[in-house]
Amino acid sequence: EVHTTAFMRSVSLVFGVFAVLLGSVWAVWALAPCVGGASSWRAHEHGEIAATSPLTRFVLWISPLIIASLCLLVSLFAILRGQIHALDPDGDGSTESGFEVVIAEVHAA
Repeated sequence: EVHTTAFMRSVSLVFGVFAVLLGSVWAVWALAPCVGGASSWRAHEHGEIAATSPLTRFVLWISPLIIASLCLLVSLFAILRGQIHALDPDGDGSTESGFEVVIAEVHAA
């Protein structure tokens, strides 16, 4: 049986590693001239996307960084979900997390 906390840590780790990897590859591609980088978003003014607006070209250029940021956000949400929905946090056989107990007490008041 896989516990929610362990699963959420794994999900968080995978999304976190993917975010760092994607952000690093984008940074090398966009900023490092030694590997053919220094690719400015303004450099795409010539070519098949030249007819698009500057904002569209910028969003296309920075989209890998946007995706990396969203993956990092998913990673943070996964680790938080693992902490909130932990199975049997007290070791007494109950499946209620501390958050669910607080909500139940608030509704009872």
